[in-house]
Amino acid sequence: MSMTISFSSTPETLEELHKQLLQRSEPLVEIFKSQLTPSQIYEAIIDLGKQAPSLPPEKRLPAHLVAGCQSETFCSCQLIDGIIKIEIYSESLISAGLATLLALTYSDLPPHCLLLFPPPVASTIQLPTLLSPTRAQGLTSILRHLRKQVASQMSQK
Repeated sequence: MSMTISFSSTPETLEELHKQLLQRSEPLVEIFKSQLTPSQIYEAIIDLGKQAPSLPPEKRLPAHLVAGCQSETFCSCQLIDGIIKIEIYSESLISAGLATLLALTYSDLPPHCLLLFPPPVASTIQLPTLLSPTRAQGLTSILRHLRKQVASQMSQK
């Protein structure tokens, strides 16, 4: 599964920001809408995990370790020139896939997207209800971790 998502304009209102997030997420939503069974959804998540935006070993620091994940998962969310850059690492392909889903959703967007809006693919197909409770908790933990990192960086500016 290969996908390229680009984002080039700066939104002026929250409504425009949300619309751009939805448009950007459409390829991911379509991938998951086409999966009919829980096992197909897990396979799609594993496929995403195989293309995770890798966090180099030197950045796998305690500050990037996601609390509440079943597997050891590291996520780095940096705010660079007003946009989010996300890198992840997990030895578990499912955890890496869930983190990649969020990275593909929010990377290269303004921070308010991550802070204000849930990931469209998760809400559109009710992803948390299709995952096991521990995996749904992992998705929530990764999202909370990324939001915390971005909020911290925004408060320092």
